[in-house]
Amino acid sequence: MFDGDGWKSLEELEEEIESIGMDLAAPLGHAAAIHWPDRPYAKWKSNLKFPDGRDNTEEFMEASLDIYGIMASLQCLPSTELPADKKALLLKAFQEIKEKDPEERNAKWLEKIHNNEFQFADFCDEDAKLELS
Repeated sequence: MFDGDGWKSLEELEEEIESIGMDLAAPLGHAAAIHWPDRPYAKWKSNLKFPDGRDNTEEFMEASLDIYGIMASLQCLPSTELPADKKALLLKAFQEIKEKDPEERNAKWLEKIHNNEFQFADFCDEDAKLELS
């Protein structure tokens, strides 16, 4: 961004946004994360809102487990707990897929699903043939 005096770095922009007042952005959910909210592998902090930092991997895991529990409950499965081996696969994916570009990151997730790397029990030949686009 050009401010008349020269180009500003992303860090300078973040500081400027924080100086405006995160209280204004608080109702916007993850606005404090600026460019980090959708990166499951990221650890970040906001001096005003999250001075001790945030670990997106932990938050993504918690949300994923909650979603799994709801879906398992709706299907009347005997357990709403994601099995430990599946948790480990999901955690590994959150930690390893680090592409900055969201489309590239999405393609990596789709590739893992396409190759049944999460070991879905009901995965079939039809699933393996699905297009990734």
